Amino acid sequence: MVCRPNQTGRAMNFCGLYESFQPPLYYVLAAPAYLLGRTPVFGGSPDRAVTSMRLFGVLLLVVAIVLTLLLVREIVGRSSWAVSAFALLVFLLPGTIVRFVIIANASLEIPMALALTWMLWRAWTRDSARVFVVSAVLFGFCILTKVTLGPLLVPYAWTCVILAWRRRATIHRALVMVGVAVVVPSAVVSPWLDFNRRHYDQWTANALARRIQAPALNPTNRPFPWGQITRDMIHQLAHFSTPQEWLTLPDQALPLFLRWVLLVIFGVAPLVIVLVRAARHRPRADARQWVLLVSPLPSAVGFLLVEANAQRWDFILARYFLFAVPAFVVFAGLRWRDVIGQDGRLLALVLGTAALALTFWAALAPQVA
Repeated sequence: MVCRPNQTGRAMNFCGLYESFQPPLYYVLAAPAYLLGRTPVFGGSPDRAVTSMRLFGVLLLVVAIVLTLLLVREIVGRSSWAVSAFALLVFLLPGTIVRFVIIANASLEIPMALALTWMLWRAWTRDSARVFVVSAVLFGFCILTKVTLGPLLVPYAWTCVILAWRRRATIHRALVMVGVAVVVPSAVVSPWLDFNRRHYDQWTANALARRIQAPALNPTNRPFPWGQITRDMIHQLAHFSTPQEWLTLPDQALPLFLRWVLLVIFGVAPLVIVLVRAARHRPRADARQWVLLVSPLPSAVGFLLVEANAQRWDFILARYFLFAVPAFVVFAGLRWRDVIGQDGRLLALVLGTAALALTFWAALAPQVA
């Protein structure tokens, strides 16, 4: 939910209360940018504060790019330039960039998810308990960024199981590993949950959000059938490259074609490559790739489907699983490398896909302006 400046009266009171429930990490990190825009040196106006916070979103975009490069280097090693170039293509898509320039905690989701994935890969590969402790802190910070990052529990828990299993010869060490995985993120999140419980008698803002939006979204509290929410999810997956705010634009031939081509390059073709290589008994992706790079996306999709059905609420929005897309694109780049190598052919694919993404921008721009 995004609060609009022109909201007044009861709606604004609800909106302010809702925002006070939100996980606080983004607001803590963005506060200096807001205060900087309000200082007389930089104009001291609300408009300057908004500009400053949008620039903070651009900074988070740069952080996400750096984390992607670090993740790919951790996976591939020094010869990672081609896969890195492919992975960075996700940051050319309108659906990704728009999330970074809005003033909301959505701009922090992707950097936090990438940071956690990077640390989990290091912990798994190096069998490092110390790195896993850092991962545990980051997982807590992910929840403090957005509760919908909860599906990252899947790669986090699997990594904990792997590290505990490697220490099974000493039960004490294995139990300590499990204890760290539970206690550390709980300690990070508990002050926020306790504050909500003491001040508002609720753990999170879900009930309040439903109270605000029910008259528009589900006034009769009807159940959402599985068929309907599944179709909605397929639609959102197909439109992951388009910002949520632009989905109401009429589908024109060129943007529609480019959207499907990008979906094939980033999602469909890599999965087909996996199936074909498995049929030929030539699998290349190890367990770390499946757990850390791939599993967050289907976990997020499954979480949203279950929540939409159980809560009778419209959780089926691409922005709620976008945090898992960059890691999946890294996986896609690795699969393309398996097939066409890391020489000029992969570079040609990267350049061609970049041209498609920029053309997609150019095709959408006249409709948005």
